[in-house]
Amino acid sequence: CPTLSGPPIASGNMGELWIDPTNNDLLIKKFKTPHNRTESQLLIELNSLLYEIRPSAKETLKQNFAWPLNLYGTTSSITAIQIPLAPKSFFRDIKMLGDTDTKLMTLQYLVDKDWWQSAVVETREPKLSLEDRIELSHHMLTTLLTLWESGGVYGDFSFLNLIWSTEPTPRI
Repeated sequence: CPTLSGPPIASGNMGELWIDPTNNDLLIKKFKTPHNRTESQLLIELNSLLYEIRPSAKETLKQNFAWPLNLYGTTSSITAIQIPLAPKSFFRDIKMLGDTDTKLMTLQYLVDKDWWQSAVVETREPKLSLEDRIELSHHMLTTLLTLWESGGVYGDFSFLNLIWSTEPTPRI
């Protein structure tokens, strides 16, 4: 794993994210607890899946998932992974209590009308047409179907782990 310095750009339950010091378009996710042998083997299998499927499925999965591009550690203890940084269109500036913060648009921001109407949020809720919402749903389902048809399993399906954008077309 490349040497990581300074504070992480984000932190979650499983680990922390840093901009990859060797490539600003990639992230390093360092796990709080190294993966055990079974978890490590699952990551190795997921990583190798890209080399076993048809090219169009490979491109779909690489474009639509934070796919583990590189694994760091050993076959019995993965400590970090390298994943792509989401394109800029998946981020929005949100003004709250006078401060502006750039947030990754997780699906929770698309479905939680109460959050946008809270007194602390000054930014208006994005307006999406019914057609855009249908396209987002279709994109999500066809992407998951591609993963399933390729032999992969997505085991962490939640509003917090899905991101969306409407540029250049609606997609999740």
